Amino acid sequence: MADNKPLLLYFVVGFTALTGLLLGYDLSVVAIILEPVRLEFNLCGGAFSCFEKQLMVALPAPGAVVGALFAGSLAKDMSRVVSMGISDGCIVIAAVLMAVAQRYWILLAGRFIVGVGVGIGMVTFSTYVAEIAPERERGQLVLCQEICQCLGVMCSFGVAAMLTDPAPYWRVLLGAVAIAGLLQAIGLILLPESPRWLVIQGRVDVAKETMLKLGAAQEDIDTQLHAMIREKRRAEALTRRGSLQSRMGTFDFSHVFPDPFEASKQHSPQQKEEQEQQQQQQPTEAAAVGEATPLTKGDQGDGQGEMDNVGAMLQVTLGRQLRRHRTELAIAVGCAAANNMTGAPAVLPYSTDVLMLAGVSARSSYIAGVGIGLVKTIGVFVTFLTVDQLGRKTLLIAGTAGMLMCHLLFASAFAMAGAWSSAAAVSVVAMLLYMFFWNLCWAGLMYVVASEVLPSHLRGFGMGIVVVAFWALAFCTGATFETLFNTLSIAGTFLLFGGFTFLVLLFTIVSVPETSGKSLEQIAAGFHKSRQDKKRAAPPTRQTGGNECSAVAAAGVAEPTRVVQRGVSAEVR
Repeated sequence: MADNKPLLLYFVVGFTALTGLLLGYDLSVVAIILEPVRLEFNLCGGAFSCFEKQLMVALPAPGAVVGALFAGSLAKDMSRVVSMGISDGCIVIAAVLMAVAQRYWILLAGRFIVGVGVGIGMVTFSTYVAEIAPERERGQLVLCQEICQCLGVMCSFGVAAMLTDPAPYWRVLLGAVAIAGLLQAIGLILLPESPRWLVIQGRVDVAKETMLKLGAAQEDIDTQLHAMIREKRRAEALTRRGSLQSRMGTFDFSHVFPDPFEASKQHSPQQKEEQEQQQQQQPTEAAAVGEATPLTKGDQGDGQGEMDNVGAMLQVTLGRQLRRHRTELAIAVGCAAANNMTGAPAVLPYSTDVLMLAGVSARSSYIAGVGIGLVKTIGVFVTFLTVDQLGRKTLLIAGTAGMLMCHLLFASAFAMAGAWSSAAAVSVVAMLLYMFFWNLCWAGLMYVVASEVLPSHLRGFGMGIVVVAFWALAFCTGATFETLFNTLSIAGTFLLFGGFTFLVLLFTIVSVPETSGKSLEQIAAGFHKSRQDKKRAAPPTRQTGGNECSAVAAAGVAEPTRVVQRGVSAEVR
């Protein structure tokens, strides 16, 4: 029986990873149905492209922002499994709307709801898998979601390639995702709830039983349960202090994009020793952003007035921390911008249009789409197998340089399309290489690098900014990509994105640090040393005004300073 326990874990992870398949299918099926939809609803006045058509590609992005923002609360209050069920419900409703839509705005509403479902599903999947998977296997299991995305791409293009003419079946292609959504929603009934969520609900015995079913060792279960209980008590103390997160106006996205390569680092003797030292010597993460010490009856003072003062003080503390760590935040947001500046998030849903404009037949473009899913999968595996040996920065540089080369190939093929008989073949090769290089670098590493460079006490807030920045820019590129074809020409558009990709390459070389082989504490120490070096190199300035707390914050001193205000005490950095 013991040998069968891990099989349940793999079944659970594989089943929940269907969310990735739904996302991959949706991102790519739009490339197949764009032209039939344009003809069906008489869009663009007979022109090949217009803003209304591009909204089909772009609208899931703002929906994903909405879904991601609410996913954390749903997963916490209603459970991880129920949250995934809500995600499936959104996708099923959206699929039905799109399949029966008789007006274009209903189709667009369905696309927005798809984004909401994907946003909720991606957040909840990452949280759920990170909480049920053993540490040694967490990276590989989280990778299942990315692999399923690639399978979804192959699935959509494969179905289109098997059809003689997929145009009459565009409603079926859009509605088919409802079948997978329903299957996953039904299967969720059989899935165990996250042990961490069960502990939060006070169901420790059920959590222990669930961990045993998932194959965890007894000694590991006791250790993990004690850690979960301590975390729960700390969170409850934080809640009694006046809802720190809500008073700072932040969303916690630290669980959204876990580092899929962190598992291998957690088990080296050096890393374990460093983690133990950090737990003994460092203030808690919450203290770093101004978590208050536990209240006594004498501390509570006059109630709401005291809490307002604490909330105001914590907002000031957050502002100081953002100013102090603006370099790390700029790099993290820069990663989101870099991913979109390469153009890849827009090229994938427009891939069929791009290839047909290059002279590739519709059927051949669908076959090439199956190849896109295949090379994306290969790129994911190459990244996973080499990232710790070659390093994040090396892969980012190599992948970005490869994408730059592909932009130049695209531009050359379209510039000489009439005089060059091989232009169509070159476009197909460029598309396949482009998708491989994208998954070698930014597609798989954007959130990894962004989360690693941010300091622990700002990671949740910082990743929230990164998520919103990525999807906001994805909307902009998706809504204007083919408009640039008319404004600059197709070759000019790829040259423009080639220029942006060159800037991304410079950003990667100059600004992105190498984080492989380093603990999060070592990465933070590197940024701290850089700040200290800049201060020593700068001419001395006279400290004027301010209190002791602001002076300490300005100097970046690591030791916490006690601040007492109207009977309410808090430690701030």
